[in-house]
Amino acid sequence: MYRTSGWEVIRLVAQQAPQLQPTDAHSFYATDLMTDTMIRLVATPVKGSAIFTSASAYEAKPITLTVTVTDKDDYTVVTLDGAPARSDDVNTAKKRIIQQLDAAFRRHTP
Repeated sequence: MYRTSGWEVIRLVAQQAPQLQPTDAHSFYATDLMTDTMIRLVATPVKGSAIFTSASAYEAKPITLTVTVTDKDDYTVVTLDGAPARSDDVNTAKKRIIQQLDAAFRRHTP
């Protein structure tokens, strides 16, 4: 929960998405869908003529991160979801998004 508007959260995540670089098996995170209440980021597996530096690149699936916001009276609730759920890349990206939000906005304490 942050003391800011939902749109400010969405805007920050959109601006920072390219810096959320996953492992070498995936491209950078790109905005797939953005509304007033959510943003979905997708990193696609590297294919084609790329040189693979990881065996995981051959089995890689797209990574999806969804940040959803709910505006309350004086704060915003932020929810982070990712797929595949147990992916190290997803967990790392979630942590980095939280760090970015913490650096930019004050947390709301109930």
